[in-house]
Amino acid sequence: MPKIGHLCFPIAFFGHFQYTLTDQERIPHSPSGGDFHGKGFDFPIPFVILEVCNPQEAARVLSENLLAGYFLPCKIVVYKENETTKIGMPKPTMLISMMNHEELKKLAEDIEKRLISCIDECR
Repeated sequence: MPKIGHLCFPIAFFGHFQYTLTDQERIPHSPSGGDFHGKGFDFPIPFVILEVCNPQEAARVLSENLLAGYFLPCKIVVYKENETTKIGMPKPTMLISMMNHEELKKLAEDIEKRLISCIDECR
């Protein structure tokens, strides 16, 4: 079984949860993501799932292989655990690696680098 660091890009820091969500506005995302509290669920942990999609990049990915659409949009999660705010994402390279497609791998590497850069700016 792969280690969590191979599957996702997690960051833990002592930033304020609400400030982190404000900072994530630099990351274009869909408001339809999962904010459990905003959807009427009584989930005890602050946890938000952002659905992140660049339509141009999505079109490039889909033009290579329509099955890659199962991995879209990218997800970024922000949550609080033991007074620590955490932000991270599943790595696009790990998801795309299941397809064994060299051009998609290159696209995923580029997208992953840009998403990690956005996450780093939220620290």
